[in-house]
Amino acid sequence: MSTSDNVFELQFQLGLGVHYHMRRQAFFEKWHRLTSSLSLIFSTSAIAVITSKLEVGIACTAVVATLQAIDLIVDTRGQSNLHSELRGKYLLLERSLIEAGSDISDEQEKRIRMEIKSIEMHEPPIKKLLLEICHNDVCRRLGVATEQLFKIHWFKSSTANVFGWSSSIQ
Repeated sequence: MSTSDNVFELQFQLGLGVHYHMRRQAFFEKWHRLTSSLSLIFSTSAIAVITSKLEVGIACTAVVATLQAIDLIVDTRGQSNLHSELRGKYLLLERSLIEAGSDISDEQEKRIRMEIKSIEMHEPPIKKLLLEICHNDVCRRLGVATEQLFKIHWFKSSTANVFGWSSSIQ
């Protein structure tokens, strides 16, 4: 492989890591905000209603407890922070690649590849379909031919962060 091919491959791999973790971070942040908002709404409702209808107040309190328990178990804040940290590591490597330019030495390339493997060791299990969505994002960003894009159903694409869909590759 030529040096320019190696640089492109590294750009692609780093872009994939950045996009994947950016999407995961955004998902967990939105989830946490939604849970917090719903908890606030239902706890306020519970206080307002508890004085007149005990059953409604109890139901609202149960909803708040359930939402908070799910948020705590999933650890949306911690997951968001983890993906932010991983994305940041990929961005630092991308910066190193940009600094090296097209004249990247074998030693610099090897160091970047080793750093990528080091980051991958700390990643949680990958959601394959989400990775394919990110593949499409990076292809568009780097100007790769549209034939290289994966065809992904809109519903699966919309729920790839939630469900562990199988790969779209036939």
